[in-house]
Amino acid sequence: MGNFIVDELNDRGTKYFLIRREEDRKICILPTKYLKHKMRLNRSPNTVKGIARSLVYFMRYLSSHKMELEDLFGLPYLRQMEIFQGFLHYLKSRNHVYEQKSGKIENNTCNLYLRNVFGFYQYLEMLEGQFGTLANSHFLRTAGPHFPDSPGHIKRTAWDISRAEGTPPH
Repeated sequence: MGNFIVDELNDRGTKYFLIRREEDRKICILPTKYLKHKMRLNRSPNTVKGIARSLVYFMRYLSSHKMELEDLFGLPYLRQMEIFQGFLHYLKSRNHVYEQKSGKIENNTCNLYLRNVFGFYQYLEMLEGQFGTLANSHFLRTAGPHFPDSPGHIKRTAWDISRAEGTPPH
């Protein structure tokens, strides 16, 4: 399984974050460009670091399935949904952390990580000429797969309704 790490770099008083492959320290270009984009939008360094961690968790999840970030482009809707749902379950089971911590990860935290991943894919769609679009990028414009906010509280979204009907939301 490929491992990825977040590195921090200071340049003239501005913090930048890099995502690297641990084994060869090679910079992962697309996620790092996205993090630089977020810093240029004056996002707080803590926010950008959180986004970086979310992307690293997702990249580790994909790597465990022998996939990379770009592999989601062109996949059918149902396969994309399976990947995003699988990522939520991966997070919930605490597979994304190496050190054993007691306690559970909150649903809102899992949903935040997934929203950060969706933000990355929205950025890639902004660069559409280079990468194309996700076959079913409606995931990026709706809540997509998510855990309920709290036990017993379920938000009904276009994704939930369309899933029940068997059609992708528009």
